[in-house]
Amino acid sequence: MAYDAERGEVVLFGGNDNNSLLNDTWVWDGTNWTKKSPLNSPTPRYQHAMAYDEARGQMVVFGGNDLSFPGDTWVWDGENWTQKNPANSPSARVRHAMTYDAAGLEVMLFGGTDGSLLNDTWVWNGSDWTRKDSVDRPPARTQPMMADDVAHGQVVLLGGVGAGGSLLGDTWVSESRKYALSLTIGTQTLSQLPEKMVSTVFGNCGTIVSFRVSHDDAKALVREFAVSGEGPRLTDQMFDLIVPASELQNLPDFKLFIRTLLNGKPQDPILAQSFPPFANSGHETTADLVVRTSAARFGRDRRAVERILNRFLLPSTPALHRWRGGAA
Repeated sequence: MAYDAERGEVVLFGGNDNNSLLNDTWVWDGTNWTKKSPLNSPTPRYQHAMAYDEARGQMVVFGGNDLSFPGDTWVWDGENWTQKNPANSPSARVRHAMTYDAAGLEVMLFGGTDGSLLNDTWVWNGSDWTRKDSVDRPPARTQPMMADDVAHGQVVLLGGVGAGGSLLGDTWVSESRKYALSLTIGTQTLSQLPEKMVSTVFGNCGTIVSFRVSHDDAKALVREFAVSGEGPRLTDQMFDLIVPASELQNLPDFKLFIRTLLNGKPQDPILAQSFPPFANSGHETTADLVVRTSAARFGRDRRAVERILNRFLLPSTPALHRWRGGAA
């Protein structure tokens, strides 16, 4: 069961009623459950995992037990289920965990069992699965709890059942840099961020790319562009000689400075030329994706909003609750 932000309803699929396996789909609108009648559905199953993919506005189901361990991927668009045929896929499994990772715009899957306990990590981008294991990862387990911590930009995993049926109570958080994740700071100026956050971001940056920036940001970035594998190479007074702040402030359109890593060490920055935006090819643009994702994540169903407003705007008779006994 998971919340469908684009349609403003909770979606439930499948399970086991102790008599048979189920593959029915129900949605909850805050007041009532409604059984849907899709043309296609996954096979009846239980012990599967389901998560809402905000970036694509779809519910994702993977795996489960239909007495044959299918290991299939299905997406729900609000009316119908569609089976996907990715080039890569996790092994068939049950009792795994899935959640949406807002920082990576992907659905993340962890662990479960395929007969042996698993501790692999996979991410779904809407068309394919990619394995994203790191050196440091939770021990193998089934039935962990996993959720996206949007405020801190990380996925949190808690507990589960480990080897020998032991109950686990450990807490793990995903670290984006271990999964080769690229992030963009969406602020107007660095001064809008807490100083510790700015230090943390730059301290974990391998590659820095900068287009034209403001005066204050330029002063901060010249220090980062003057860092080698052994740390700052120049005194504060000489940082500006590597990439002058004035150049960062006055870069032409599509020009950028970039500092890369080689064998784990920062290299000298270079001036590069990027391509202007391509003409619309008929596919969803980045702007369209941002609007749709924002609406799905922060918007609310119009009917739900109207119900809330009507409680305050429409006249109503207050409900009176009476009781007998003593004084209250």
